[in-house]
This record gives sequence, C-alpha cells and structure tokens, in this order.
Amino acid sequence: MPSVRFDQTFSVRQRNWLLVAAGALVLGSWWAGPIRPLWEALDQGFFEISNPLLGANRLWDGFWALTNHRSFDLVAALTMAAIFFQSGRTTALPSGRSAWSAVLIQALIGTLLGLGTKALVSAWLDVDRLSPTLLDPNSQRLSQLVDWIRAKDASKHCFPSDHGLVLFTLTLVGWPILKPWARIAACWGCVFFALPRLMSGAHWISDILAGSLPMAMIAVGLYRGLGLSQLIDRRVAPIVENGFRSVVPGPLRNRLDHYHRASL
Repeated sequence: MPSVRFDQTFSVRQRNWLLVAAGALVLGSWWAGPIRPLWEALDQGFFEISNPLLGANRLWDGFWALTNHRSFDLVAALTMAAIFFQSGRTTALPSGRSAWSAVLIQALIGTLLGLGTKALVSAWLDVDRLSPTLLDPNSQRLSQLVDWIRAKDASKHCFPSDHGLVLFTLTLVGWPILKPWARIAACWGCVFFALPRLMSGAHWISDILAGSLPMAMIAVGLYRGLGLSQLIDRRVAPIVENGFRSVVPGPLRNRLDHYHRASL
C-alpha cells in the first residue's frame, strides 16, 4: 500500500487549523483535563531530579546563574537570528532577490508575534502559579548559591514560560522557509534557551510543554489560518525589508548579497 504524505493529505490552511486544534488539546489537557495529574507528576519528577544538581559545583552553578541573567536573552536572540540568516544565505527566492534579508524579516515577524501573544496571555490569562522554588522552602536557589550575578530562580506567575513562548513562536513562523538543518538547529535552540529557567526552578516543565508550546501553536496556526500571514507577507514584509536593506550600509549590503550568491 503506497504511503501518503501528511502534506499531500491536508491543504496548507487545513494544516494550520490542525495546528490550532492540537495546541488547544495540549493546553486543555493541562487546564482542565483528566491528564492534569500526569502533568503534575512530570513537573514534580523533573524538579526532584534537576534541583538537587545545584549546589554541588561552583562552575555548574555559575553557568546556570549566567544563563538565567536577563542579559543572556541577547545571546538567545543573536543565536536564533544567526540560524535564520545562515538558512536565508543559502536560499534562492523566485523573484531573484537576496533571501538573507527576507528570512531575517520573517524572524522579526515571528518575534513580534511571540511578544504580542505573550502580552495577550498576560492580559487575558492571569494564572497565579508559583514556581517550584517558591513552593519548596528547602529547594536550592541560584540567587543564594551565586552572589556575583543576579539570576532569576522564582516567579509568582510562571505559567506559561515567556521565553519558551517567544522561542517556539519564532521557530514555528520560520519553519516553512528554513532549511532542514536550520529547523533542527532552531528546535535545539528552543531547548537550550528554555532549559535554564527549568534548571533554576523558575518554571515547571509543564509551563513550557503545556503552556508555551501549545500557545505558540495556536498563535501561529491562527496567524496563518486566518490569512494574516499572506497579508503581511504581501503588503508589509516587502516594505519593511526594503527599509531594512536601506539602513544597512551599502558596502555591507553588497558583501552580504555577494556572500548569498556565492552560497547558491
């Protein structure tokens, strides 16, 4: 019996609405479903394994404290931008335009969509959920173990993880245009840059798997399913891209274009 590919069975719009439905099911399983005890067991099990790992080695604690500092967000942003840029550098657009700037614009769109979703979630879903370090008075706290940098290790509103929400939204927006290797790299980037908040005890693992990820799926599915992506890609993205390219110094822009053509 011949195999049928997923993208041959469903249209692009149908796949987007399936993404919304899948995200809603995962979110619902945590919110009010019978699977909630399984999420809680996963949360407790992960915290009981990860938290005792802190406090045994100064270099280990220092690494997680550093990655939980606000300034490390810049490292995450630059890394994801580099993945998008490198993928666009080796992509040829049908119009003949350089793809590196177009792909970076998609990265910007993904980031803005993630930040917008984060703002809406904060306004509409005020979930009072304490992070594990606040619930367990005997837990290891990075803020107490490391005194040379301010590390985030607690939150009174930890659901969902803001970092995870933006990272997942960015990756899902870029998924159709990224090279296969870039998709894998972006997924690993989501894991690596979301892990510090888990290791510090600022978030439960369900804050990411049952909160950030499904909310990103819903946001991106609606963004595409409602046709907003086509409107922005056709009307807004070219204007922003031209403006972006105009502010890049000519020598640098020419070098990047040459770098792109040499990679094709």
